[in-house]
Amino acid sequence: TARQIKLRRPTPSDLLSPETNIRLGTAYLREVLGQLNEHPVLATAAYNAGPHRVKRWLPQRTLPADLWVENIPFRETRHYTERVLTYAVIYDLRMGNEVIGLDQRMPPVQPPATSVAEAPERHNPSL
Repeated sequence: TARQIKLRRPTPSDLLSPETNIRLGTAYLREVLGQLNEHPVLATAAYNAGPHRVKRWLPQRTLPADLWVENIPFRETRHYTERVLTYAVIYDLRMGNEVIGLDQRMPPVQPPATSVAEAPERHNPSL
């Protein structure tokens, strides 16, 4: 990720710097969002488990995103995804932003042919 955004390779102590950590984390999130057709739920899971795994977990038929999340096979990634999406709503509320409900943050998860490669429509609500 550092190379892609033209940063020198960070040392382990560099990663403890909030500025460096946030810069690398947001660049990686942007990358996985692009790989997963701007789908916020898939990108959140991919941030934790990797986009290659999330692509393997795509359903055979369209599923509501909350059901897809419940079926993530890695407990850590399932709980991480649930927490990020839940706390995004709380963050909006505390920051005085318009609260975007989970139903708007969680568009349905499509099968591979339509969600990653062929979907013409992109969905990108705030995480």
